[in-house]
Amino acid sequence: MQHSIENIKERLAEMQGFRPEKVLDIGARKGYFEEYENILGTELHESLKPEYNNTLICDDEFLPFDEGSFDLIISVLNNHFINDLPGHLIQAKNILLKGGLYISSFLGGRTLHELREAMLNYEINYSGEVTPHISPMIDIRDAASLMQRCGFEGAAVDIETIEIEYPDVLKLMHDLRGMGETNCLIQSGYKLKKDAIDTINNIYKDICNGKILATFEIITATGFKK
Repeated sequence: MQHSIENIKERLAEMQGFRPEKVLDIGARKGYFEEYENILGTELHESLKPEYNNTLICDDEFLPFDEGSFDLIISVLNNHFINDLPGHLIQAKNILLKGGLYISSFLGGRTLHELREAMLNYEINYSGEVTPHISPMIDIRDAASLMQRCGFEGAAVDIETIEIEYPDVLKLMHDLRGMGETNCLIQSGYKLKKDAIDTINNIYKDICNGKILATFEIITATGFKK
């Protein structure tokens, strides 16, 4: 999370002459862009309310703003939670002022592929029940095409791959819960007991040559409103 925040801040700082006056931070969490005086942060639940002066609890699928309300929209590691991403991006573009900038980062398709493989292996060979555990994500080609189809001008998409080593799979799962990146690990019909965790940990190490490695693909997308 912090890496993505700093990345977006650096990109915005490099845009000489761009001085946004009305800023929207979608899925703001605690609120990390307080350097903008006139910023509005949105979140889905009151418990996640950001520490901005101006906040709004709303559904990201339906942005309740008039056309031309903002000259900068920021979204950090939030888009992969949205069901109708094309519809969301079109709404975001519409509520920008002409010449306004949309910038977001989100997790790419190969994120946590090691965990997916380990969980699938465990379920096929031990539990007999196969369920999704990680939020669905898109790859960089789909992201680039989507930005263009949604009508952003000068759309640009790039990707960065980060690999993190964990002491064990339980620590990884704990961090993912804290990030909100798991779904069925929290809501699944069965609970993973200690022996199951130990088995998954061993499978994971077989996949990663004795280590617990987690890959995160971070896609950053930018585009302007014509």
